[in-house]
Parts: sequence; C-alpha cells; structure tokens
Amino acid sequence: MAKLTQKRESFARLYVEYGDASKAYREAFPSSHMWKDKTVWEAASRLIKDSKVLARIGELKKSRAQKLDISENRILAEIAAIAFSDVGELEGEQGGFKGLKSLSAATRRAVKSVKFKRYVEGKGEEAKLVEITHVEMHPKLQALEKICEIKGITAPPKQDRPVNVTVNVKGNANVRTEH
Repeated sequence: MAKLTQKRESFARLYVEYGDASKAYREAFPSSHMWKDKTVWEAASRLIKDSKVLARIGELKKSRAQKLDISENRILAEIAAIAFSDVGELEGEQGGFKGLKSLSAATRRAVKSVKFKRYVEGKGEEAKLVEITHVEMHPKLQALEKICEIKGITAPPKQDRPVNVTVNVKGNANVRTEH
C-alpha cells in the first residue's frame, strides 16, 4: 500500500480512535482550528472517502480488533453467556447470593449489576445484621434475538417500500372516484 502523508496518517489513526471525522481532521490538520464547522466537516468527508485513507483506516481497525481479540466467535460467546445464563447459578447452598467469586466466568458476564445493602435491624440483643443483594442480569431475549440475527436464523423485518406503478392509457378514459 502507498504511504500516506504524515497528516493523512494522523487523520486515519485519530479517526479510528475517536470515530469522529471532524474531530480527527481538526487535530491532524491544526490550521483547520479557525475554520467553520461546516468547512471542516466537508474537508473531513472528502478525506475519509479517499481510497488510500479508507484502506488505511480499514487496516488500523483490523489491527485494533486483532489486538483486542474481537472476533465473531468471541462476540458470540459473550452474547451466548447472556442468552443461555441460568439465574439458578446465583444461589448458594443455604440460599441467598453465593457471591461473584463463586460464579462461573460465563455467569459473571451475564450479570449486569450487583448492589449490596447491609443494615442492622432491631435493637440491643435482638439486633441482627441484614444483608440484601440485588442482582440484575442482562436481558436474555435481546441476546437471543442478536444471536439469531448474526447466525441468520431469523430474517430482519421487512421495511415498507413504496411501489411505483405506471399505467399507460390509450384513447378516452372515464375515471370516476368515490370517497
């Protein structure tokens, strides 16, 4: 691949980092700081359509995904952890929440949040420590739908599309409309 100028390379790297072409352009091309937002946007839009810059952005995104181990299999495994989680795995032998460290890695990934509340109930010798654990799981249905979408099990919903009809009429036509 042909090498980019230093500023174009900088733009490509910043675009991958920020996901905002105008912000990347302003930083890569300091002279644009005095330009109007519309002018920067137009310049950034032109630059991002350049085949060499676009190819470099693709390379950088691919490299970043590899470094972060973002693969289809890993993404599906994360979604599957949510979709096929079993809330029963949260309960300990004597009831109650068994604790995050006791959960499998897949079950921990399905947990959205955990909130603990501790307080003393009663007074004197009657006082006892009460612990309440609120566990919120990621929504299973959304995860299942996403897996079906990725694997092509379900088709995306059909969108309403306008239908164009051309009618050719020869001769005299009487048209009556009723409301």
